[in-house]
Amino acid sequence: GGVVSELAVRDGDRTRCDLIMRRLQNQFQTYIAIGVARPDGQIWCSSTKVNLNVSDRAYFRQALTTRAFTTGGYVVGRIRNTP
Repeated sequence: GGVVSELAVRDGDRTRCDLIMRRLQNQFQTYIAIGVARPDGQIWCSSTKVNLNVSDRAYFRQALTTRAFTTGGYVVGRIRNTP
């Protein structure tokens, strides 16, 4: 279930996926951004219009290793340059 089971995410439909991420962010306003990264770390779908690569982030490396959903911890964000 969840985000990964959404057809827009699995099928790579960026327009629909972006909409789903924006809806999630509206529900969970604690998060500045919610997105989906390709295996190379490039964000291809997001609640915000960003051009980021997260391949160096610990949560991304954990997701690759465990092949499971992960969340980021306390980091200085690249979108707003704030914790």
